[in-house]
Amino acid sequence: MSRRRDRLTTVRQVVERREMDDARRLGQFQSTLAEAVRQLELLREHRDGESRRLRESGAITPAQLSNRMAFLSRLDAAIAEQERVVERAESGLAELRRRWLAARCRTQAVDKLGERRRAAQEKTEARREQHELDEHALRAVRDTGESH
Repeated sequence: MSRRRDRLTTVRQVVERREMDDARRLGQFQSTLAEAVRQLELLREHRDGESRRLRESGAITPAQLSNRMAFLSRLDAAIAEQERVVERAESGLAELRRRWLAARCRTQAVDKLGERRRAAQEKTEARREQHELDEHALRAVRDTGESH
């Protein structure tokens, strides 16, 4: 039983380490996603501010208008790219969450197996002890009967 327990302990350590690694990666990726979202919000705020300044500006030359429109176009392209970055990060986060949950389930399954084995071992030990007590009581009855 000891070798089984040792193997189960080793398996438990491996699955727990994997779960912890997956949890760490998940946390890091959540930070990465939060930063990507923050950058997207900053780009949108900048775009809104530039657009507002363009609307509120008085008379401007065609060249200035062209430059501002080109700048807004570049901001729109940067926003679109950052939206794709956020979408990829959200997909990656969902995949990491699935991996972590699967690792967590494996750890819980190994824990449950260990609990079952401990319970079975305790039950076997209790039976053995009861058998020894019964044998001892039987010998005591025999010994008492023989001495009369």
